[in-house]
Amino acid sequence: AEGNSRLDIKKVASKQDALPGELLEFTITFKNTGDEVIGNVTIVDHLSRRLAYVEESQNCTVESEFFLNPTGKESVILRWEVVEPMQVGETAAITFKCRVR
Repeated sequence: AEGNSRLDIKKVASKQDALPGELLEFTITFKNTGDEVIGNVTIVDHLSRRLAYVEESQNCTVESEFFLNPTGKESVILRWEVVEPMQVGETAAITFKCRVR
């Protein structure tokens, strides 16, 4: 039988209503809830134009390469390419900060 690959991803903001100039911290948690190892995990977050990524604020609990891709429309795409395969049941977390425009 084929194995079941499953990655559960949740994104939470430090507060729901933020005013321009305020800082928000985001946490993205992801867990391998399937029954096999998952390789080549990439987490992508397309920021809204209302949010400006704070340089150097990102952190990931597993080894990953971080990329910041401008879209040319005043927004950016944040991308984390996880280096190690994720074992069954393994959970990892990413945090980063944004300033509200």
